[in-house]
Amino acid sequence: MPERDLFAPPGQAFEVALRSVSAARVHVSSMACAVVETALSTAVACAAERLSFGRPPLDHQGLRRGVVDVAADLEAARLLTLQGAYAIARGEDAQIEAAPAKKVSAEMAQRGVTACMQAMGAVGLLPRYGFDRLMTSARIAAYVDGTTEMQSERIGAAFFERYGGSPSRPSRPVGKRPSILDGRTGSDGSIS
Repeated sequence: MPERDLFAPPGQAFEVALRSVSAARVHVSSMACAVVETALSTAVACAAERLSFGRPPLDHQGLRRGVVDVAADLEAARLLTLQGAYAIARGEDAQIEAAPAKKVSAEMAQRGVTACMQAMGAVGLLPRYGFDRLMTSARIAAYVDGTTEMQSERIGAAFFERYGGSPSRPSRPVGKRPSILDGRTGSDGSIS
């Protein structure tokens, strides 16, 4: 086969394929964040227009807390997604960053869409709000480019590879707290 037709240099195709999988996981994570952002903005806008027991639904503490939890989870998922995208943009092997981003985002999407529907009450079931499509997208995020369970396995393997030991006997330096940012922070704590 002519060299110009090769997908990657000889002996490097598997590494290139793994980098593609990491990029796909970050893309799915980004999609999951967008799904929840849409659900959140729809729920808040709808709740502002309705009354429940004489007050807007989000004036009820329980519903407001659920929406706030979704917003906080969304921000955490976005940060993990950005961390994965940043590693890819720097040309690094982003497997360790991509797996947590996808796992957290996919799980957050399912919880988030459900909580937003709950905040809307029965109105959230109406087709015009599109929660059927959002829930389908949230479920897809859990399966595309590796199930959530598969991401957990990848995270575990990377953790033990990074810190030594084995799943049954992990070892790491005493007093050193594991961090996904190890080796990526400067002396002042900034992400490099």
